[in-house]
Amino acid sequence: QPYRNGMGNTSVDISGFGLAGKEVTLAEILSEVGYNTVHIGKWHMGDIKEAWPNYQGFDFAAFPIHQQGQLTIFHDDAANEEVSIGIGDNNYDARYTLDSWLRTDASSMVTGV
Repeated sequence: QPYRNGMGNTSVDISGFGLAGKEVTLAEILSEVGYNTVHIGKWHMGDIKEAWPNYQGFDFAAFPIHQQGQLTIFHDDAANEEVSIGIGDNNYDARYTLDSWLRTDASSMVTGV
């Protein structure tokens, strides 16, 4: 199957490639027209910085780090920019920790409803 975005496969480890910043995602389009965009879960779109969710249109991202090996997207600078949790000092390294967080805080991601 031909592909044009550089992602012929999912990225599951430190691979040095990822979705290019020039690619326009649905999250970018929705964000531009005023929607809040959130990514929760695994991120298999690469480990280069331009492929991080916050550079692909997501206002916020939360990762269950125990489920994937792409450690380069879990740098503290993303946490310090307050665009990601589940990384660095805020690491969700225990099973179901992210589930517990979602049950209590998911509504805080929805505004204007």
